[in-house]
Amino acid sequence: MSILSRSSRVRAVDFESDWMKARVPELGESMRLHRKLWEFAIIAEVYAETVGRGGLALGFGCGREPLPAWLANRGCRVVASDQGEDTATDWTASNQHSRGLADLPFQGICEERKFRGLVTYTPMDMNRIPDQYRSGLFDFTWSAGSFEHIGGIEAGIRFFLKQMECLKPGGMAVHTTEFNFASDETTIESHNLVLFRRRDLHDLERRVIAQGDTFWSLDLEPGNTDADRYVDPWPYKSETHLSLAIADHVSTSVLLVARRGR
Repeated sequence: MSILSRSSRVRAVDFESDWMKARVPELGESMRLHRKLWEFAIIAEVYAETVGRGGLALGFGCGREPLPAWLANRGCRVVASDQGEDTATDWTASNQHSRGLADLPFQGICEERKFRGLVTYTPMDMNRIPDQYRSGLFDFTWSAGSFEHIGGIEAGIRFFLKQMECLKPGGMAVHTTEFNFASDETTIESHNLVLFRRRDLHDLERRVIAQGDTFWSLDLEPGNTDADRYVDPWPYKSETHLSLAIADHVSTSVLLVARRGR
């Protein structure tokens, strides 16, 4: 059941795994071949295999995802964060932004009293993590498809490096983002969307290691099923959605995991 040791891209075979089948119902979801479901489930699985239960977790760009409630159900104290309303117009319009604890789902995932006792919410700019959170208090940090939206390739890498300061020695950073697997040259880089290339992810890996932390080695090889090869065109479907076309580019989800070393 273990997925330990690799930072990897989504593959259809994962949806047949024991860990995926265990995590999906715990997250209040039903199984479908969708990369966002994989992102939530694999972040949860890394927590289950490393921290296990309890601890203190910090989530970035949480939107309306089920992970704060899932973590609380395991006895973890959670600080969930998202952009302030003044900087989140795109996400507010698409109903993906959370403005407070009331926007975070918990029904079918965690008992309400437990959820409200263990989860707190704060607005946070991912480019300016407050000093109070960068003080080595957390056992676990995470984001699901967030740091590709904060200003560019370098901004995303800087975020990953800085959020490591939030962790205790040995604490786990578990993040998913966009991976442009079709080109290592051209990509999308704008103020609100980046598709990270293979070379960008290897640059991130080198820089995490250079600052004294451990990075789970990158496994970016594709799956070999029809679902893996299918590229969902716009407007996207709700069923087979592991890779998607974005303008003239093709992207999928990738998991990135690091452990605080000092």
